[in-house]
Amino acid sequence: APLELVDGGLPVQELVDRALASHPDPRRSQALRAAETARLRQEQYGIFLPKLEVGYSYGTFGGGPGGGNDYDDQRHDAYGMVYWQFDSLGLRNRNQIKKQHALVAEARAREDQSLVDIAAEVRTSHAELHSAQRRLALSKQAVDRARSAYELDCERVFENQGLPLEALQSIKALAEAESLYLAAAAQSNVSQLRLFAATGGQWESVAERPATP
Repeated sequence: APLELVDGGLPVQELVDRALASHPDPRRSQALRAAETARLRQEQYGIFLPKLEVGYSYGTFGGGPGGGNDYDDQRHDAYGMVYWQFDSLGLRNRNQIKKQHALVAEARAREDQSLVDIAAEVRTSHAELHSAQRRLALSKQAVDRARSAYELDCERVFENQGLPLEALQSIKALAEAESLYLAAAAQSNVSQLRLFAATGGQWESVAERPATP
């Protein structure tokens, strides 16, 4: 039986917007770009920010008996310093900034490409679904016509107005039409599943919908 997982009658742009809102790849790409941008700012302004180092240590003096102090005395040392670091007179910082600019541009390109890929997948799946549904509708009409012809031929045979060979031909035509309908239904189901996955899979399934009276 044909599935009904996605409303294929919705405009394709609405399906694309739904996919972009639910797909995890755009959010992942945005997070990576934000991280690279933060590193760029760190490279740009980090050279002007001082570095702070604080330390503390304690221990005992190394004197012994007869020395000037008691060897059991303890010492406590605390220190702090602020300094600026310039690697290769700032040349390394400029190179790092250029490198980070390139990484930010690469992350932005990947983000844009992920949006393009998702939209293309939705549009392709949407077109495949419409094509499969048209084929399914035509196959359904062929089955209905073949079944009607079979029933008429059977009535003619029972009324001694037709030959059994005509009924056999109708059975063969009906079997071929149903085989084509089965292939069309399978293709339609595959297209439904592809569009269902491309749009994020947040649709209400047929099994979860309330039964109609």
